[in-house]
Amino acid sequence: MELKNFAKYLKGKPLPELLHRARKESLRRILAQEDIGRPRRPAPKRAGAK
Repeated sequence: MELKNFAKYLKGKPLPELLHRARKESLRRILAQEDIGRPRRPAPKRAGAK
């Protein structure tokens, strides 16, 4: 997705949904990396996340 389109896409979405989706995506990526066997780094802690 191009950056401009992505910005438009982000503007239309509520923040909690975005965070949830980002978490899901990063989780999927981490799991995919585990399958490959690459050492994974701990996810960076998000400011404001509890």
